[in-house]
Amino acid sequence: RVFVTRLARVEVYAPIPLPHGESPAGPHTHLLPKLLASGRAHAATRPTPEGWVSCLDLYPANPCFDAMGKRHGFDAAAHARFQVLLSRFGLPMLAAEKARVAVAARAAAAYAPPADRHGRAAMRVALRQLAATTPDLPGLAALRAVHDRVD
Repeated sequence: RVFVTRLARVEVYAPIPLPHGESPAGPHTHLLPKLLASGRAHAATRPTPEGWVSCLDLYPANPCFDAMGKRHGFDAAAHARFQVLLSRFGLPMLAAEKARVAVAARAAAAYAPPADRHGRAAMRVALRQLAATTPDLPGLAALRAVHDRVD
């Protein structure tokens, strides 16, 4: 499948499964008529600002998992590269939430979680990133125990 827009050309070589078949492991596409008919330009779970339209999604290297979803050791360089992009292009409200979590973890201070789903997602991302980069922060374990249900 080849997708061409003004922003990018994407070629996908993964096989298309038969109806009720299983999607291949690794990167693949989903062009589902029901989702296309919804008229949404992006998933409801994506924090897209009001009045904006998502035109292109890029997924950086995950510092903890490979492209097939297999866990590997934390890749600090991949994490650092994405933080540069995030600081330049990320939503300021989510960056502020991550910074607020870091302050609470460093000071072992009280922390009230955000009320919206995107803020809570940013909180969990921040907690996991702190656990990988600076796991001995005084308040991190307590914050994770309350706000991040990870074994």
